[in-house]
Amino acid sequence: MHSAPENLDGHLLDELGARPGGLTADHLWRRCVSAGIPVTRALIAERLLDLQGSGAIRTARRRWYGGIGIASEDPPGGPELIAVPVQVQPGMVLPPPAPFGKDAGAGTLPASAELLRRLLPHYSECLRRAGGSRLAQVPERHGRQYLFLRPDRAWWPEAETGCRLRMDAAAVPPGLLESLYARRGEQVLLGYPLSLFTHEGATFLRPVGVLPAAWRIEANGDLVLEARTVEPYLNPDWVAGLRRNRLKARVLAWLAQAGRVDDGLASAAHGDWRDVPEMARTLESFLAGECRSRLNPRKVDPSLQLGLGGGLYNVLGLYLPEANRYTGGARRDLEELATWDEERIAGTALGALFGAVAALPTDDVPVLPPLPVGEDQLVATREGLSERLTVVTGPPGTGKSQVVVALMISAALAGRSVLFATRTHQAIDAVEERLRNLHPGRPLLARARAADGQQEFNFARALDALLARGGATGARDRLAAQMDRAKPAGQTVGRLLDAADRLTAATDALAQVQHEVRTSDQPGLEHAADAASRGWWHRLLQGRRVPAGRNSSQRPAISLDRRPDAERVHRACVAELKRLQEERPLERAIADLQEAGYRLLGPLADALAELTSGEREKLAALRGDLGLAAGAGDQRAPVNRRIWQGNADLVLTHFPLWAVTTLGAANRLPLLPALFDYVVIDEATTCDIASALPLLARGKRAVIVGDKMQTAMVVDLDPGREREMLVQAGLDRPGIGRFAFTQASLFDLAASAPHASHHLLRDHFRCHADIATFVSDQFYDGQLAVVTDEGRLRPPPGQRPGLHWTHVEGPIQRAGTGCLAEAEARAIADHLHTLLENDGYDGTVGVVTPFARQAERIVRLCDDRISFAARERAQLRIATSHAFQGDARDVILISPCFGPDTPAGAAWFLTQGGELVNVAVSRARAVCHVFGNRDAILTSGIPHLAALARRTEAKQPARAGDERFESPWEKRLYDALVARGLEPIPQYPLAGRRLDLALIRGAVRLDIEVDGESVHRDASGSRKVSDLWRDHQVRGLGWRVVRFWVYQLRDEMELCVERVIRELEPT
Repeated sequence: MHSAPENLDGHLLDELGARPGGLTADHLWRRCVSAGIPVTRALIAERLLDLQGSGAIRTARRRWYGGIGIASEDPPGGPELIAVPVQVQPGMVLPPPAPFGKDAGAGTLPASAELLRRLLPHYSECLRRAGGSRLAQVPERHGRQYLFLRPDRAWWPEAETGCRLRMDAAAVPPGLLESLYARRGEQVLLGYPLSLFTHEGATFLRPVGVLPAAWRIEANGDLVLEARTVEPYLNPDWVAGLRRNRLKARVLAWLAQAGRVDDGLASAAHGDWRDVPEMARTLESFLAGECRSRLNPRKVDPSLQLGLGGGLYNVLGLYLPEANRYTGGARRDLEELATWDEERIAGTALGALFGAVAALPTDDVPVLPPLPVGEDQLVATREGLSERLTVVTGPPGTGKSQVVVALMISAALAGRSVLFATRTHQAIDAVEERLRNLHPGRPLLARARAADGQQEFNFARALDALLARGGATGARDRLAAQMDRAKPAGQTVGRLLDAADRLTAATDALAQVQHEVRTSDQPGLEHAADAASRGWWHRLLQGRRVPAGRNSSQRPAISLDRRPDAERVHRACVAELKRLQEERPLERAIADLQEAGYRLLGPLADALAELTSGEREKLAALRGDLGLAAGAGDQRAPVNRRIWQGNADLVLTHFPLWAVTTLGAANRLPLLPALFDYVVIDEATTCDIASALPLLARGKRAVIVGDKMQTAMVVDLDPGREREMLVQAGLDRPGIGRFAFTQASLFDLAASAPHASHHLLRDHFRCHADIATFVSDQFYDGQLAVVTDEGRLRPPPGQRPGLHWTHVEGPIQRAGTGCLAEAEARAIADHLHTLLENDGYDGTVGVVTPFARQAERIVRLCDDRISFAARERAQLRIATSHAFQGDARDVILISPCFGPDTPAGAAWFLTQGGELVNVAVSRARAVCHVFGNRDAILTSGIPHLAALARRTEAKQPARAGDERFESPWEKRLYDALVARGLEPIPQYPLAGRRLDLALIRGAVRLDIEVDGESVHRDASGSRKVSDLWRDHQVRGLGWRVVRFWVYQLRDEMELCVERVIRELEPT
């Protein structure tokens, strides 16, 4: 027999009691290890068998469940749970609740250090409650995790007063007191009425409506509860349970209609009832057939007989919600942040997010990307290295991972440190793989925890790794010398980028001025001399200054006094811009820069591995000090922070690049102000604010990367509960919704920060033009420029790349929280069998569906029909859109699970989930193939799915007549070119875009663009930079590009035609 820790049995019972769905023995072992209990798998199995023999737990289908449960054949009545008498006392006067979130009315709440200080305890409590709202309990835990109450009068809060419930010390079970003391300072919940249900033969109980309450133990031992919330909210656990039983359709339809739940979410919002009695009347009137006793909160039942069957019972209970154990480290960090003064916060990225304007010293870090990047990515990297807070929007396929890697390597080469963080391990995998492929030798990234949980790395372990290294070899000096030789390449790129910005801005501003003069209704202004003599030109330009580029406030502007000067400068700018576009020095300079960055990776790794004798001495002393601090007891954490405060650079000098999940930093990285030079947080749209704040406090500058049009943040906390928490914390002010844990992601908050620098990655590199154009048009207002190298795509033999649809009809069945489309699943399995087994396709394949149960069904069908070898060869992955984000395959098959009989909840989920379609379609490099009911989807009213169905219909006939042209000026230029014997092609398709007019003569291919003011000028009046970068990409495909403003065509049509003819001449 093994010797078991004395708390092991209790821990096992707690784990199983908190999870009605049961746990496997392996899950229990992992949870024990995570909780610090030293056990083996064999010991877990031994204790489970003993607990089963004692009747405390049971097993079924390889899972263990808390409690024996009540079998269906038990006699009526059955075991009885007795309520404890409670004395109701007068409450306290309450202030009226203030509006919250979207209901807050007009006004904004500015970010500030004071607001941050007040939000930190709120965020900590949100993390504690998130994921800990599972209130379903087994009968055996009555008196320990929950307790039924029998009040002597009306017990709920009224409109202006709260309520106070007192329990005699002798009536409070010792087990409940022990559980309360373990949760000192945390709220409990009053739950009414009670829902009793069975799951796989076991009986469970959970509250329907919930009110939070504070508690205290008085000197005489009495337990006192105080509730302030007037309006109860629905228990999300109960709402989720509705989706798994026969009441789903009618109950959820009622709740959604009443505005109490969103059927696509696992949470419930406040209803329109005002108090507990009104909620009880509403529930009873709608669910009369489910009520096992009359719902009368004024006289609750004194006991509950478990054998009377499932349904709703007139029972009041006290429930102890369990805290989310996975957020404990982040909560401790937030509590520590609350002790920092304003000066410490101001110098961090957290300070920048909350309004601190303290300037940081200029950090001139050269951009040295070790991998291919485009101008768009290069500019984003440069901004991220120089700004305090940079927000990068990265649509699918635009290479945000390349930006992250370029920034990290550039920072490390310059002697700076970077913390890369993301909510999941998958994004860390992508960055780690890119770095490993770039430098297969010595790892450059220190990963705090591997995805499988088997390997841990922190600052303390980094000391051991460093002390095991060899001595100095001069690698740092060699790296410095090579950096000096590489700097000119970066300076050249910087100058060219700045020059292009300034020339573009100046040319556009001058052209706009000339356009204003020509179109003025002033008489006689067609003659420059007359205009100048009247002084009109001077008056027009009075106070007008031509912007000088992207950061115009930091560069001298061009001042204009006379029209002749303006025309001369304009001509010079146009000529220089044309030279840059034709000779393409920027492309060559970026290629040289990338080569220089790549060549520096080896010297960088060697320099990081080098350890001087002086550093070795300091590291040994540091390790000794940390060992002594281990005996500091409760003071260990602050002692460790003081030790690391002056010594963290010893580790970061050799390990400058770290990666961690948002909840994994607390136990692995010291919480010190501006510990890292940069903090990069990826997939920030899925990251909550609370867990990100300690990360931002660890950095001087922050780069927040995300995309609002991809998978959004999901938090397991009811918005109604957060509303009450904000009210109680005095944070119920208009505009607080921008900071709310349940309402805003980190990306939302950062994007709304006044001093943030914004950058949209526009160049799309992943998908075939047909796929990428749909994504761009449907989700990004056509802003993406498709530059995919289609020669590298791998479509299946005989299938053209792009979008495809196979019409599939069949019943849609409700399944769990989603639905199941058997016909779609079988059609996809058949197609995969043909593709992988019969045709032997050697590309990669994935299947994406909105619903987990559909994914599971397709997996089972494929397991039966497709060999393991074929699945491995194709890297076949079958998952939901949420799970597939960050991944890609050559071929993607989509199962939308929609038909005329799709359940209302699933249809609502699809209607609201446009980002799911975006993620699903954009996973495909070469082929995106949908298997679903096209007819039903076309008439479904689900906008993104219907648009996809329309896009995959048979090609429409070519547009005729004036419909071929997007503006009358395109038509006039077309006619003028035809009159000169040319054959322009309107709306010529090329790499996911359409050229206004195309001319092809021999080897010369010419793109002619006609630019209108409203479409091609940005808010500042300059030509949109995206046009210029798009022209650059078209030229990269072997085309020449010429652009005309509409006023040029109006005033100088013949000259424009002559220019087109000249452009057609061979070089």
